Amino acid sequence: MKKEFKIITIIFMFIFLFELLYSLFLYKHFTIYIFLFSLLYSFIIYLLYKLFNKKWVLYVCFFIILILFLSNFIYYTLYSNIITLDVLLKSFDIVSFGNNIISIIFDNIFYLISFMLLFVIFVFLIKKNTSFAVINKIKLVCIIVIIYIITMSIILIDDKDIYSNKKIYFNMNYTSKTLYNYGLLTSIRLDIKKYLFGYDNKASKIKVNNNSYSEHEYNILNTKFKDGNNDEVNEINNYLKNSIPSSKNLYTGLLKNKNLIFILAESFNTISINKEITPNLYKLFNEGFTFDNYYNPLYPVSTADGQYLTDVSLFPSDATHSLEKVNKNYIPYSLGNVFKGMNYKTYSFHNYDYTYYSRDKYYPNMGYDTYLGIGNGLNMKDTRSDYDMAKSSIGYYINDSKFLVYYLTISGHALYNSNNTVAKKNYDKLKNYNYSVSVKYYMSTQIELDNMISYLFSSLEDKGILDDTVIVLLPDHIPYGLKEKEMSELSKNDVYDEFEKYHSSMVIYNKDINKYKSSDNYCSNIDILPTLLNLFGYSYDSRLMMGRDILSNNTGYAVFGNRNVISRDYRFISIDSIFEGKSNISSDELKNEIYLKHRISRLILENDYYKYLWEVNSD
Repeated sequence: MKKEFKIITIIFMFIFLFELLYSLFLYKHFTIYIFLFSLLYSFIIYLLYKLFNKKWVLYVCFFIILILFLSNFIYYTLYSNIITLDVLLKSFDIVSFGNNIISIIFDNIFYLISFMLLFVIFVFLIKKNTSFAVINKIKLVCIIVIIYIITMSIILIDDKDIYSNKKIYFNMNYTSKTLYNYGLLTSIRLDIKKYLFGYDNKASKIKVNNNSYSEHEYNILNTKFKDGNNDEVNEINNYLKNSIPSSKNLYTGLLKNKNLIFILAESFNTISINKEITPNLYKLFNEGFTFDNYYNPLYPVSTADGQYLTDVSLFPSDATHSLEKVNKNYIPYSLGNVFKGMNYKTYSFHNYDYTYYSRDKYYPNMGYDTYLGIGNGLNMKDTRSDYDMAKSSIGYYINDSKFLVYYLTISGHALYNSNNTVAKKNYDKLKNYNYSVSVKYYMSTQIELDNMISYLFSSLEDKGILDDTVIVLLPDHIPYGLKEKEMSELSKNDVYDEFEKYHSSMVIYNKDINKYKSSDNYCSNIDILPTLLNLFGYSYDSRLMMGRDILSNNTGYAVFGNRNVISRDYRFISIDSIFEGKSNISSDELKNEIYLKHRISRLILENDYYKYLWEVNSD
């Protein structure tokens, strides 16, 4: 009996120390729930051992736990989240992830060795102390049940806050908060459970807005929010009809009837703008209209989530791969569908595998008449070169009277070393600069983007349509292939700050808007779509998107993947519920507002809501 207690203690300490090390590394934080769940799992593993009375059961369990912690440790350093089941099954970027593993291992060798040493030590301790189990199985099950009841009781007590323990555990798929509260193993377990069986995601109270808005002054339509038999659709209706629309403004219709070249640039950041190294990016951002408080949060599916935020103006769902799921939905306000409806020719180009993230289905559904990538007609010598993509594609649209072109670039993709052919291509041009090796390779990739901008400028000027064309450039996410120390070589911001690390900029370039210089309103990529629709004079209902026109009179903010929020007046750190600064709304009201934006975004996606709404309004 004494020896069996010793085995249970060994199992518990193995799990507990793994969770402790992981939580301290990520958050310098630990909770009683992590302790209780570690205790629960140790008795469950011991019960499995009892059922077989074989050491291999413990070895297998220990090995699985080791792999879960190592893989999620590496993944978290890249994407600030765990490997969810949806990401693993549908969108796990094994190439990108694999290419970064060696670099991350070297950067975090102490923590990784610590996990492996714990594994070796505890396997050795198990080997020396295992014996045939004699504890009664029924008693063991009772102990497991008692620990579970105690844990759940403590969780259920906390029910008041919008992000209370009860709501996080049962009613949300908010993985960063789950990880913070309950540790890695419980986060993985809850993610699998919610993915397979769903969860009771309860609505919050929606504040009634009785104000009326004129279509002359606001971007609003006479939209009918007709209730139906679906409670979730009715909840969306209730939220949207009570939302405050964006006001029309000085910029409304300013760029009407102009061509649009939209560039979503892989890993671009304003740190790469240099008058000598990237003169065309410098020209673009110094002559164009810039958004100087643009933040570029990183979401769990990196480029795919960044693109979804930009293109649809909804928050990506924690519960599913949004960019792939939206392929089956009706999305009337996508740039492709909007411009197509205004009799533009619509094109999209991507210098990577055209099927990646199911973009071969995504772009046609978003309204692009032509979509070409690598493998379906975009003929390029260097398939990773943004410059070559521009050269290979410009003939498709340059002679059209009205065109929309959407470029998704890839030259800036990590890793930033000699194994990256694009990064190596322009490396010699940086030999006289006092940058670290990785920074030089990163800047080399940005030279390739700069060459693309140069080619577009010259081609549009030669054709005499530069003044009739708008160029928009923004990043999909930060260059997470660079360490903070490396980013700080180029950045004026404090890249060690969890907000300022994501501080970047975007630009809209055309002579008619350049004269206004810039906006200092706080924003992120979710706000781009409504801003462009207003600039191009398109009649739309701004309540139907989670983003807001940056150039309207609203006070903007940027929402991060972990639900942190920053504005001109305050910063809100969600997992700790820390509110810094001042605001005309309380922290509880802000939390509820951000929660609802995420919830309604998910419900719109899952219910193909826009299709329902358009059918109702076509009656």
